[in-house]
Amino acid sequence: MYSELNFFWESWLKVFTNNTSEAIVNNTQLKGLSEYKELMTSCFKEMYRILKPNRWITVEFHNSQASVWNAIQDALTKAGFIIAQVTVLDKKQGSFKQVTSAGAVKNDLVINAYKPKQRFEELFLKQAGAGLERDFIEQHLNHLPVEPNTERSEQMLFSKMLAHYVQHGYEIKLNAKQFYKLLRDNFKLMDGLWFTDTQITEYDEWKKKHGLQAIEEIAKGQQALFVSDERSAIIWLYNFLKNPKIYSDILTVFNQVTTNIEDDIPELKNILETNFIFDNGMYRRPLTDKEKEAKEEQSEKELLKAFDKVLAEASTGTKKIKIVRKEALIIGFTKAYQEKRFQDILMVANRLQADILENNSEINDFVEIARLKLGEEF
Repeated sequence: MYSELNFFWESWLKVFTNNTSEAIVNNTQLKGLSEYKELMTSCFKEMYRILKPNRWITVEFHNSQASVWNAIQDALTKAGFIIAQVTVLDKKQGSFKQVTSAGAVKNDLVINAYKPKQRFEELFLKQAGAGLERDFIEQHLNHLPVEPNTERSEQMLFSKMLAHYVQHGYEIKLNAKQFYKLLRDNFKLMDGLWFTDTQITEYDEWKKKHGLQAIEEIAKGQQALFVSDERSAIIWLYNFLKNPKIYSDILTVFNQVTTNIEDDIPELKNILETNFIFDNGMYRRPLTDKEKEAKEEQSEKELLKAFDKVLAEASTGTKKIKIVRKEALIIGFTKAYQEKRFQDILMVANRLQADILENNSEINDFVEIARLKLGEEF
């Protein structure tokens, strides 16, 4: 309740707030998460319109639910912004609710996002994104602070590129394996993060100046963010496995950070065996290009196999699919999008429970563009 708190003095003044466009989750106003996302998207679209190209928006946000947190990010992306950094704001003194409510998030989250350069957007529109994958990543990396940042991980970079291409209806030429090769051929990897040629020197200087403690503090702050699905869990594991660790040590901490998981993800051991290297009784990051390519291929093969099962269930069953591995949907939809199998995307989407589409913009983007493509062609 926000606008309702004005009820008493508004009754006295006989002037009442029109809260039709109030962006809020509120049962009394019949506004659920989907309505909230639509209202926030409308707000951010207006902010995007009046903001000059290559300028920034900062959103301070507080909520204990991962689904609402995702809705804010989705709304920003739908409006056209590209998210560059998510960090924690420790205000030292919390609000009354933060201090007294059980389960309340103690810190606020801060999202920094930017509006792309006008020349960049015009070039993308003119070429429909063709051959501009490297340019997109270079622009994005140049907008990121030269310090440890999960946005510099290969999983997040691939996700950003996919979202941008699908939302604009551009053709996707690269699968995950090809995209990671593009990164290795054009950018520099350090501490599991990707940089441009000029940034790698700046990052090295930043490390020497700030030291190990600053790096650990930033990493700790990023780990405080929601681990809500398979991708964010893998990114967290990658950061956690900076040094090799035994399974029991990983499991103990992993169980603590995955309390907000809203995804049908595999068991921890399966995630580790698919994405990491088991060596001398411990799990570690893949280090060589050969190890990385092998793990990328293994992961994509497993995800496509999981998607084929969902596709088969959608084509033969009659019940709604309530539990699904979202990362498998994204990879499967990506391949179907590349092969112009828009009917397969819609067949699966029509069988998914509504909240799966409502709570995941990447999945919903594929569905919306598939509907548009089929509408245009048929």
